[in-house]
Amino acid sequence: MHRKTAYIAYGFMEGPRHGKRMRQALRDRNYKLVKTPQNASLVVAHSGAHLLLPLPKNGQTYLIIDASFYTGRTVADNVLRHIWYDLVHVLGNGQTVYYIWKTSWNIFYFIVRMPTAIRMYIRIKQVNYRPSRFAGKAIITQGDDRSWYNPKVLPTQELVFMSGDHDDCWRNPDRYLDLV
Repeated sequence: MHRKTAYIAYGFMEGPRHGKRMRQALRDRNYKLVKTPQNASLVVAHSGAHLLLPLPKNGQTYLIIDASFYTGRTVADNVLRHIWYDLVHVLGNGQTVYYIWKTSWNIFYFIVRMPTAIRMYIRIKQVNYRPSRFAGKAIITQGDDRSWYNPKVLPTQELVFMSGDHDDCWRNPDRYLDLV
C-alpha cells in the first residue's frame, strides 16, 4: 500500500461533485486517491458513509465527519431537522447559490446512488453500525448541525466539535484534514 493514499466515502445523497475541494486538498497534501477504502492509508467518511465502512486496519487513519446514525428519532425526523437547520443557517445566512447547488446535487445523487442510500437506511438503526464502533480507532467530528447527534451514542470523550454546518467539510476541507 502506498504510504499516502486516500479514499473519500460519501454520505447519503452525496457524491464526487460534493467532494471536489476535498479531493484537491488531499492531492495538495500529496495523497494519491484510491478507489477502495481497503487500499487507503486515510479514509475520509462524511455523514452516513461510516455505515458502509469496515473498521480500520492497522496503519489506516479514519476521519469520520458528522456521522449520521440512529438517534432514537425516526430517520424522517432527523432529515427534517437537518433541512430546517440548512434553511435557517445556510440559506438564511445568504448562501443561496451554494444551497441550491448542494441541494440539486443531493437530489441527483439520491437518484443515481439509490442502492447505496437504501443500504445506509437499513444499517442506520443497527447497533453494530453506530459510530461508537470507531471509538479509539478514528477521528470523529461533530458540527453545529445536531440533527443526527445523540451524546449517548457518540463517543463524546473522543469527539472533536467543529463550528460549521453539516456539509462544511466539502467547502473547507483543510479544517478537517488538519486533524489528521
